[in-house]
Amino acid sequence: MSSSALTVQRDAAMEPANKPIWVMPAGLEEALKLADIIAKSTLCPNNYKNKSGDVFVAAKFGEALGLSIMQSIVGIAVINGRPGIYGDDMLAVVQSHPAYEWHREFWENDGKGDALVAVCQVKRRGQEVHESRFSVADAKRAGLWDDRARIPRRDGGGDMANPAPWHCYPKRMLMFRARGFALRDKFADALRGMRTVEELQDYPPQTIEGSFSGSPFAEEDRQQQSAGESSSGSSGEQGTEPAEPESVKQEFASSWHSEAKVNHTAKDMRSYLKDTLGVATSLEIPKDKREQAMTWAKTKGDAQPAANGKAEEKKADPQQATQVQPTPYDQAFDVLGWDQTKRQDYLKKMEKFSEAQIKADLNRIIDEPSAGPGK
Repeated sequence: MSSSALTVQRDAAMEPANKPIWVMPAGLEEALKLADIIAKSTLCPNNYKNKSGDVFVAAKFGEALGLSIMQSIVGIAVINGRPGIYGDDMLAVVQSHPAYEWHREFWENDGKGDALVAVCQVKRRGQEVHESRFSVADAKRAGLWDDRARIPRRDGGGDMANPAPWHCYPKRMLMFRARGFALRDKFADALRGMRTVEELQDYPPQTIEGSFSGSPFAEEDRQQQSAGESSSGSSGEQGTEPAEPESVKQEFASSWHSEAKVNHTAKDMRSYLKDTLGVATSLEIPKDKREQAMTWAKTKGDAQPAANGKAEEKKADPQQATQVQPTPYDQAFDVLGWDQTKRQDYLKKMEKFSEAQIKADLNRIIDEPSAGPGK
């Protein structure tokens, strides 16, 4: 057992008085006014700024956990359409529960590589001590562990320092998992089924929403699911062609965008997809039109074949000549068909969010075409 152990025990003298925790005004009109004031405040977190409706809903979620309205907007976040609570706030909710006695967190086999285990013990009054463990082996089995110092850029332009939390803070992430499981097991009444934000961020969108996502940010999960679909499809009725794996569609869409953006403007690309091929995104290009689409993508814009077979003259687009720095979100932008102006506006709006949060927001927009960016 590691010496780096933390034990927290409730002091009877610190028990809260028997008075209700203030959360929201009783009247709906007053509550909405308060939410609007907070949303417009400079102290409001950026993901809730100028969104009084989101402030109100977050406060109602927090109310079920016994959080004040300000604790709610700081401690609750929406990941792929599901609300979650940050790990430290989850612990605070449990520690305020009258049945909480103590909890203890420590690591076993610290410094021994894959043998490292995070352990969280929690004691509920009148019950035995409950223990949850999460090891490096568990993280690897779940596809979470990441010990790469550098990772390739998505646009193929070299590599970059790995910013993933599971690389930068592996022990902390292990403990968040052990803590989340332990607290949810023994204090489900206090947490109302809420999971930690850190846990929700690790799940692909399809495992949370119950439907498959068109996001380019979960390729490995997509390949695994597609392999399962192909396997089950091959055992069905003879003569029925198995569904094409989504990974193949994504690979073609990525290749098509890589070629097309060199020779065409974003506006021309959207127009070609809609007017010539009759699809909304490159992921929807049918098999029998992919060769034609790739030929168009590789043809210079000033002499590219039109739908009637004749060459069209294209004017040079100043925006096309501008050198744009690649970003980790280019594949998602390509799927959405956003031009450089819209991309820059979106990134400016989301500049204070983490990469994981931006990707989650782009996942949501891809899954919900009617949704606006950053909402």
